[in-house]
Amino acid sequence: MTDYRLPAAWLRLLAGLFALIGVLGLGACGGGSGAPNPTFNPISTLTVQPVAATVYSDVPAALTVAGGRPPYSVFSSDQSVLPTPSTATNGSVTVLPSLVSANTQVTVTARDADGNTASSAVTVKPAPLVNSLTLKADGGSGATANCPNPGGSASATDAAGQTFICAGQTGSVAVRLNNTVGGGLAGRQIRFDVVQGPFQFFTSGPGQPDTFALSYTVPTDQNGDAIARVRADASVNQQIVIVQATDLLSGTFVRGIFIVTNGDGLLIVPDKVNITGPDSQTCSFGVITSFFIFGGAPPYTISNTFPQFLSVAPGVVNSSGSGFNATTLGGCLDPGIVAITDSAGHTKTVSITNGLGDTPPASVTSNIPIVITPSTIPTLACGASFNVTATGGGTIKQTGNTTTTTPATTLFVSSGRTDILSVIPLPLPVPPATPGTSAPPGSPIQLTRLNSGTVTPVPPATAAAIVNVTLTVSDGNQVVTKNVPVRNQCP
Repeated sequence: MTDYRLPAAWLRLLAGLFALIGVLGLGACGGGSGAPNPTFNPISTLTVQPVAATVYSDVPAALTVAGGRPPYSVFSSDQSVLPTPSTATNGSVTVLPSLVSANTQVTVTARDADGNTASSAVTVKPAPLVNSLTLKADGGSGATANCPNPGGSASATDAAGQTFICAGQTGSVAVRLNNTVGGGLAGRQIRFDVVQGPFQFFTSGPGQPDTFALSYTVPTDQNGDAIARVRADASVNQQIVIVQATDLLSGTFVRGIFIVTNGDGLLIVPDKVNITGPDSQTCSFGVITSFFIFGGAPPYTISNTFPQFLSVAPGVVNSSGSGFNATTLGGCLDPGIVAITDSAGHTKTVSITNGLGDTPPASVTSNIPIVITPSTIPTLACGASFNVTATGGGTIKQTGNTTTTTPATTLFVSSGRTDILSVIPLPLPVPPATPGTSAPPGSPIQLTRLNSGTVTPVPPATAAAIVNVTLTVSDGNQVVTKNVPVRNQCP
């Protein structure tokens, strides 16, 4: 019988193993429970689009980070040329390239939460629009005695541009598109747009009836100049005009700010300011107002006619569109005048009113200090007396510029040890006062070391030792104390 026990044990072991394998296989197949197989979504590859991009100085551009596992971190190989945000919000990255003089290669790299990276090769090109818009008025057209506009020069893009044009006058705006290797870029499409103001572009061809629009596209000529004819509305008061020129290929643009005027072309914005103080008794101090100058013939000289009430800086403004600040100095003005004169002698003024506010002023109450004199009190031997005087007390209330003083009529005096130090106002009242009573400010207060009692038990202090007892004076709102030196033990 024993010959068959070992094979039987092995058979039982194999049977158990096969049963375990069956259970595992059944569980892996989902058998028995009807549970579906788990589904796995693979993570897509991290990318930065476009993989190769061309951008231009001062023109915003967008890159897109996709795939991988958010959040994304973004890095630029040259932050001075192509600064990037540190993270990509919703996978979008907006960049604003810096000014460059030649094509510059920059790599933008994105990294996801798993450490995977992807990059985009970005070429930063110089902005081809290298100068601001210039304005030239046609000589004589629209000019009047009140608007002596002499007209423009022969070249539309030279340095002799104007800052203003008369209402009803015609002229041109222009911009130059330069090649980075030298010379102008011919045949490029430039779109001119009136962003603000009473301007219109001529859109009709030579010999055709006049037609006008607020947007007009023209090609650059052999010199790289794009020129658009303009007309200023005839029935307008002095206004600012903003014109934008956009290179349609690169997306770069420049803007020009001009004046349409019926006068000398000098415009100050704002021309009138009203300032109020913090309360109904006070005018403002330290409030700054910025004024901007347009048109005329820069530089401009700023004249402050109220220097004791206003601080004005700078005294000279060198270019149209720049300005100056006026700061109030606390004095009320109704109004103060600042004069602006251009280099041709034209003058405009701005007015600044600095008035009282509407809110009642806040009140601040402080105590009138209580003073005990003399400052030094001699040591009081047994039975000895000494007179001091307490003055002050009461309150001072400051409401705006109004001060109200309420002096104390009574001071309360007391001793810290009535068994040691008697404190009595003089003259002695009838009947005699008890220790700790009241006295009018300025009246003498008699301090007496009584002939009995010990301040500090002996030991440690000896009978002849000098110790302090507290004198207290109060007006009901404040309390002051003073040490009175006395003999420790009497008799």
